[in-house]
Amino acid sequence: MKKQSIILSLFLLLGFGLQAQYEVDALRYSRLNHGGTARSAALSGAFGALGGDITTLNTNPGGIAMYRSSEFVFTPNLRFGRSKSLYYDDYSNESYVNASIDNLGLVLAFKPKENSVVKRVQVGFALNRLADFSNKIGQSRFMEEGGRADYLAKQADGNYFGSLGGLQEMAWKTYLIDTIENSDQYYYNDLDEHNYQKNIHETSGDIDEFSISAGANIADKIYLGASLGFPKIEYQELNYFTESDKENISDYFRDFTIKDTYTASGRGFNAKIGAIARPVNWLRIGAAYHSPTIYQQIDEEWYTEMTTNFDQNIGGDYTHTDKTSKQGWKYQLITPSRLIGSAAILVGKVGLLSLEYEYVDYKNARIEAHSDNPTDDYSIDNESVESSYRAVGNIKTGAEVRLGPVSLRGGFAFYPSPYKNNINDDAITSYSGGIGFRGEAFFLDLAYVYSDSKDTYYVYDPTVTSLNSPANNTYKRSQTMLTLGFRF
Repeated sequence: MKKQSIILSLFLLLGFGLQAQYEVDALRYSRLNHGGTARSAALSGAFGALGGDITTLNTNPGGIAMYRSSEFVFTPNLRFGRSKSLYYDDYSNESYVNASIDNLGLVLAFKPKENSVVKRVQVGFALNRLADFSNKIGQSRFMEEGGRADYLAKQADGNYFGSLGGLQEMAWKTYLIDTIENSDQYYYNDLDEHNYQKNIHETSGDIDEFSISAGANIADKIYLGASLGFPKIEYQELNYFTESDKENISDYFRDFTIKDTYTASGRGFNAKIGAIARPVNWLRIGAAYHSPTIYQQIDEEWYTEMTTNFDQNIGGDYTHTDKTSKQGWKYQLITPSRLIGSAAILVGKVGLLSLEYEYVDYKNARIEAHSDNPTDDYSIDNESVESSYRAVGNIKTGAEVRLGPVSLRGGFAFYPSPYKNNINDDAITSYSGGIGFRGEAFFLDLAYVYSDSKDTYYVYDPTVTSLNSPANNTYKRSQTMLTLGFRF
């Protein structure tokens, strides 16, 4: 079942056709970049074989079995993002900043009977951020050809104004387009071809997961753990498209703006199992399996608003606004499973080296009908997922040097593009560093993570207009994390 109008003008402006929208959703909620503690982030998340960090409750639950004492931690995070977009020959720059709590958790460690092969058992409760959707990009240029208003007028041609729908009807209601004199089905607009366009696309939200975990330390050689995860999606997408008479060519037209708003929320569940083996004191080997996450209900809503501003009184006012009613839909999503392998070398009390490999096959994501709409058919959407995405191996590496109670850390991570056949790029490269202090009853860690990526973005749907040059975007993101922890 296709959405009747997923962000009505995004279909026309951005090239995300109705058939592709669920495909985009499936990837968005499947592609994770674990937040967690500052220590884990400083090692670029390469913590699967190390354990003893509350982040591992969401990555390798076997890591909880490394705890010898109880612990409470929390991690605030400050994010900055910058984007540069090249659209035709014009550059646009945008930025954003936000703050969040990326990690909050408690681990309780218990010591069984003396001489037991089980040296410790643990239970843990953690809230970790799995994905952050903050982003902002923009494109702008002077159009040498007919702009969006002209495009809408041409789309409306041949239709009586009483039968118009979508953006064409909104353009007519806000006086952006009007019928040609002595005609009731052919339209014009008064914008000169040399008009200015600006498009801003902004996203926000996150996936936070609450985990309940348990672990056991077997003879200080094998560390086992399992987690139940309950992720929660919150996502918002805003798109502002403005076309204006910036050079004051028109006698009465000033500008018009199309604002699209889309929100989605959902809750799911999954299970994870993991283990760490310590065959010798200097080597640790880890493995973990994440079941598919089942989002039994994803609720989405969307609406579009158009506003046209004039320098003269047109139709009884200087400003005219039309807004669609809020629409909504529900569906189910199953994200792919994950396999994680890791290894770490410990150099006495001097430091460590860590490596982690995560395998995930994005084409295994599945969209299914919600129980409220059991006859919905998503077969075309799932075929699109299979044909667009591929399996990847995410690589993370990290190192730590200990100078008494102070530790210096660094890391590198690479997340390959999930797209098949070079449909898009969107590979992510990440660099990290940090410093930490360990006391007897508390610890403090600071981390900085920098990542960059690039992709292409269509301001117009290339299948319905010749104005099909994509915007080439680059993204640079940084985050500063501070973890404060207490042992007891």
